Amino acid sequence: MANDGTSFTRRKPVRLFAAAVAIGAVSASVGIIAPAAYGDQGYPSWDDVQKAKANEATKQAEIEKITTLLTGLQTAADAASKASQIAAEAYRVAQDELDAATLRETSLTEQAATASKKADTSKMRAGLIAAHLAKTGAQDLSLNLFLNGSSADDLLEQARNREQAQ
Repeated sequence: MANDGTSFTRRKPVRLFAAAVAIGAVSASVGIIAPAAYGDQGYPSWDDVQKAKANEATKQAEIEKITTLLTGLQTAADAASKASQIAAEAYRVAQDELDAATLRETSLTEQAATASKKADTSKMRAGLIAAHLAKTGAQDLSLNLFLNGSSADDLLEQARNREQAQ
């Protein structure tokens, strides 16, 4: 074989063809085996990772939103509780004042009834005294009442005694 360059040129395409076939076979087997190997292991794809990040951010935003709502509701509940306690205390004070006023009104009503009875009795006695004075002549009774400071009861008693004596 002479080394004129022809034999070397013929071998070169064969080697290139063999290398291309080998690379193609390796590429094909890697393309088939690699996804199967990763798929069997359950590794996530890049899209799965991005979706998970977005989902996590959404969940965190929802958690923050709910936490803010809960804080606002707790503040409102605290304010309502305080207002309720203030209203309950105001009601209790008003109820105590009403009870005291009712007791006072009852007492005053009883005093008024007693005073009214006493006034009626005094009117009757005054009428009797006036009638007796008109009958007997007012000088001795009125003078006796003025000088002795006798009460109306004493004066009535004296008037009865005199009438019985006559």
